[in-house]
Amino acid sequence: MLAQMTVIGRACADPKLIETKTGTMMCRVRLATNHTKRGEKVASFWSVVAFGKRAELLAGNLKKGARVAVVGPVSIEEWTNKEGNVATSVEIVCEQCTILDWPEMRESRPGENEHADDVIPF
Repeated sequence: MLAQMTVIGRACADPKLIETKTGTMMCRVRLATNHTKRGEKVASFWSVVAFGKRAELLAGNLKKGARVAVVGPVSIEEWTNKEGNVATSVEIVCEQCTILDWPEMRESRPGENEHADDVIPF
């Protein structure tokens, strides 16, 4: 069974684009989302990886603080660290993405997107 996840969040930093040993472009970015737990706002952070053209699109257009919607399977990896403890990494492998705050949108008209966080895009 494949776990599919959709996350809409803000980029914590500008994405990092690298070329793998096989020549494939790969982009990594962390997204922050907010939710309410027991009446308090709580932030969650999600690691996202994209490959190929999608990686280039994200790295070239997504900037720190911009909103993005990401859809893809969840990849969970476990390993034993130097201290002998089992460590776990959870990552969303980006199969679809939509940048919701393009740079020209953020710079265009002040106040235009004041309530953008209140609108669910789909």
